[in-house]
Amino acid sequence: MTSERVQSALRGLGVGGTPLATLEKEDALFVLLEGLLIYQDADGTRRVTLRDLNRIHSDGDGLLRVETPAGTALTASLLGFDPAEVQAFFPQVRDATARAKNLPTAPLPAAGGFKTFGSAPAAPAPAPSRVTTVTAAPASAPGPAEAPVPPTRQQAGAAAPADQPEPNPPATPLKAPPLPLAALPVLAERANAVHALVGRLRVLAVVLGLAAVGLAAVQYLNEQPFQGLWTLIAGGVGSVALFIFADVTRLIVTLARAVAEQPRAPDADA
Repeated sequence: MTSERVQSALRGLGVGGTPLATLEKEDALFVLLEGLLIYQDADGTRRVTLRDLNRIHSDGDGLLRVETPAGTALTASLLGFDPAEVQAFFPQVRDATARAKNLPTAPLPAAGGFKTFGSAPAAPAPAPSRVTTVTAAPASAPGPAEAPVPPTRQQAGAAAPADQPEPNPPATPLKAPPLPLAALPVLAERANAVHALVGRLRVLAVVLGLAAVGLAAVQYLNEQPFQGLWTLIAGGVGSVALFIFADVTRLIVTLARAVAEQPRAPDADA
């Protein structure tokens, strides 16, 4: 049964038809329609026409990529989706793509089946799965064309035909998605800009404290002791708060620089 969340998303997009399959987590969802794959998250909605889909694959960090002749149509993290639902969803994407391209539907491998990924925190996850490319075969070509393989990285060897057994590569631990490389220069630039504020905050704290002391002295001399005391307390608290804020800002800048300057390994293509 289609959830109210999926129905609401389709109404908002003005898309009709009954979903063939859905895949949901708290902050994202996939919807498979006849001839169309939709992905929606906090960054917006992406659609891929199945007859244009050439390749679905994922890297060692569980980052899914859907490729078309025009390039990468969408990227999405598979972390957080239920592994069993992932296994059930992407074979249906494969079959719907075969129908959209007027190709025969390839059966799933009989041996091994589809393997889940990273459900137990203490156990290391297997290495990235192989990728099967969808190609359009000529009408006269015998035999079925290959269908896309679900892109979970735990399905190592499941996408290979029975007569081509997969080797057992060394396992790699499951990691959280890395910070995009394109964001690192921006992060470093912002850290440098914010660092300049630390000194200014300290100067402002000193000025505020001195001003409070001077104004309180004037009020005492004008026989306004209560107002003078209040000015002294407010100015002192404000000055101390600015000093603390300057230290917190310096800590944040230090952390940002550490993240921006850490060595980055190149992305692995599954």
